Amino acid sequence: MDNTEESYVVSFMHGTSGSFISTIIWRIINEQDEGVLLTQKNSAHLESPWEQSWHHPEYGDCNTPNLFTGLSFDKIGLVKTHVYPDYDQLRSTLSNTKIVLIIMDDADIPEVAWNCIKKSDDEHEPVTIEEVQRNLTYLYEHRLGAAEYEYFWKFCDSSIVPEDLKSRVLSIKYRDIYKEQGDSFTALEQIKTFTGRKASLAVLESYRTYVTNRNNIWNK
Repeated sequence: MDNTEESYVVSFMHGTSGSFISTIIWRIINEQDEGVLLTQKNSAHLESPWEQSWHHPEYGDCNTPNLFTGLSFDKIGLVKTHVYPDYDQLRSTLSNTKIVLIIMDDADIPEVAWNCIKKSDDEHEPVTIEEVQRNLTYLYEHRLGAAEYEYFWKFCDSSIVPEDLKSRVLSIKYRDIYKEQGDSFTALEQIKTFTGRKASLAVLESYRTYVTNRNNIWNK
């Protein structure tokens, strides 16, 4: 069993704002009154302040399939990953760890495909936005069950979270990241409730900027 006081795994599919949500959570759990650094493309990939807070005896790659086996954290820790949670490990060796899942559906595919390409640090993309969208749409419509596609489907279905772990798993719908709720946003309010902590004014203002930038991109 680990002795971590507070640790989180942010698990998400590429293109679903996982870096932004990870930074928001890191700011909140560390009670930091700082905003999120954003690129001109509204990407939050400029910083990863949590990288020294998680540890693995064999792997330094947060996206290794075996991430959850041997994973440990500092007193306050976070790791962001494209690996879907291993619920058995969450029960047995990560008893103080909580999971944040970002869930997408078919209506999110065009935007996620755009994010996958335009928010990438690689300026020489080997594929187009249209190709990514076609691939994601095909996966969604045909519900392929091969092992290499399981990661996609798990991030489309919040119902597969085990009943006994639901209090430790927050499933955020991708669209709720941008959904206004009073003077705040649905996902931010969910994170505050889940962590039991408040968001500073700088975090709220940064969150609002991120949503405004996204809405300007999508003319919504």
